[in-house]
Amino acid sequence: MYLYTDLLRDLDVPFIFGPGARAEYFNEYSMGETLDAIVKFGEDELFAKVLGHLRRQVAIDMSHLHADTTNFSVAGQYDDGELEPTGLHITFGHAKDKRTDLKRWALLMIVNAMGIPVAMKALDGNSSDKKTIIEGMKALKEVLQAEGMNEAAGTFIADSSFYTRDNITAFTGKWISHAQESLKEVKRYLVMDDLPFVDSQAQGYRTYGLDSSYGEVAQRWVLVASEQMYKRQEKTLQRQQETHLKKASAEVYHLQAETFKCEPDALAAAASLIAKWPLLKASEPEVSSKTVNKPGKRGRPKAGEGIEVFSVSLAFEKDPFAFADACKEIGKFMLATNDLTLSDGEILKAYKEQQTVERGFRFLKNGDFQLTPVFLKSPRRIQALSFVMCLSLMVYAIIENQLRTSLAKANETIRIQDNGPADYKNNAKPTLMKIFAMFDHLGTTSIIMPGGEHLLIQTTLPPEVRKVLYYLGS
Repeated sequence: MYLYTDLLRDLDVPFIFGPGARAEYFNEYSMGETLDAIVKFGEDELFAKVLGHLRRQVAIDMSHLHADTTNFSVAGQYDDGELEPTGLHITFGHAKDKRTDLKRWALLMIVNAMGIPVAMKALDGNSSDKKTIIEGMKALKEVLQAEGMNEAAGTFIADSSFYTRDNITAFTGKWISHAQESLKEVKRYLVMDDLPFVDSQAQGYRTYGLDSSYGEVAQRWVLVASEQMYKRQEKTLQRQQETHLKKASAEVYHLQAETFKCEPDALAAAASLIAKWPLLKASEPEVSSKTVNKPGKRGRPKAGEGIEVFSVSLAFEKDPFAFADACKEIGKFMLATNDLTLSDGEILKAYKEQQTVERGFRFLKNGDFQLTPVFLKSPRRIQALSFVMCLSLMVYAIIENQLRTSLAKANETIRIQDNGPADYKNNAKPTLMKIFAMFDHLGTTSIIMPGGEHLLIQTTLPPEVRKVLYYLGS
């Protein structure tokens, strides 16, 4: 936080924060006290207050609410005995960034279909998605009710971590989820290859709808076949078969070097190896025998003094029929909802919006916005930082959606730099990150008027910048 003042020195701080504001005011002490105040109030409660205020100023659709979690790693030790008491525990957990050597904290976020955060909660680093997602959904319903916005909450959408018997029974609101493939009821339909799928309005998808009462909850299940998912998983299966062939051939080499006391033992070892590789086809095992010395003796065994041992050999190759059978199960997933008024197409469309919350997490982890890495010693301040991160995403998403909506209504585009200094394209849906780049190095001139009044005058704005400001309503 001690670097924050330096980050603001090149910016027009009074223009951004108001007359009299100075970069020196944003030092490590004032910033730390602000983070402490956020935690004292409650970061999730404060976020709800901000949402309530914003909904009176900006239209925020809450008919579809997407819930998910992610986690962030930190480099410190964060020993509980050395830190102040806090509800947030920085500890080892599921390393989504593959850094298993680092401790972490988790973040639950709920966004609308446009990717605007409407709820957040900082969580322990080892939190379970199966519990935290439903707790966040319940908490949001309670907060909306307390803020007089109970009617705003529509259908909650979450991935397969939400879909458990306990969760779908306990949650009273409407939900859409991805039913876990491990459930035998789901597995039954995934392996069927003769179901009458119907082409979906979403290109590349086909659906098959059915009724279910899993968990004693009346539901609509939709088995979805995805063309892109099938192609992707087919390539993965092909690579898997290649890898299995190499590994199986290596194991055959070691098996042939082993000896067994009897022929049945040799055949049993071969059968065990064959069963290990279902995507491969094995040749008929061949058993051979020879006479060797008893343990402890050397040289050629004398007649009648040796013992007979057995060995087995076989070979593997790719099995096209096993591969074809495996392909019957790929490229499909099961969606479930307790809203029986929705059509199969509406269920699929709503669930496809789940990627908006994933895009939000990518924003929070994007180094261009300097939201991570985290260098805070106090878990309490990390809690507050989670609020600041989600608030940043909220502002970003609202501005981006307002600009895109205005451009769409006017059938207009913004000419922005794409991949290089000379690569400019007209874009009807520009990202706000690209828009921010257009405002780099724009200056202002401060004039002190008679009486001490400060007058800020912007330097000449490029036409495309003026166009952006116009469609943002400025």
